[in-house]
Amino acid sequence: MSNDMKIVLIIIAFLVVAAVGAFRQRAKGKKQSDAFLQQNPNAIKFYIEAQGRSQMLDVPKANGELPLRFKEKGKKGIYLAPDVEYELNLLCEMPNPGGIAIGASRRSSIYTEVLKMTPEPQKTYELRFDDKMNGFTIRKL
Repeated sequence: MSNDMKIVLIIIAFLVVAAVGAFRQRAKGKKQSDAFLQQNPNAIKFYIEAQGRSQMLDVPKANGELPLRFKEKGKKGIYLAPDVEYELNLLCEMPNPGGIAIGASRRSSIYTEVLKMTPEPQKTYELRFDDKMNGFTIRKL
């Protein structure tokens, strides 16, 4: 067997292992979501809506723990239980404007905020970052 053939087989094996791992992770997330929704049938959907491709918006912690995430119709978000007071850590990272020169480091602006809120039952929320005001906005949908 030639070296080229060995490399191709190694790449194929790696891709198969990665695909199986991704499938298992997705199935695990689905189980967690289903269990949460059974315990909280009135769960709140808190959408995280980044503006443009360069903006990275996230809620890395909810009450000090990783929030339960979902993705539907191309939108991502987290689930929250109704009538529970939350302390949400909000994060937005945006590249600074300007050209990219070869060898130059590209700096980003990072904005963080801690939001305390108690979501209302049967409501849906959306998080955005307003780059003109340099602040987070939350609206009920």
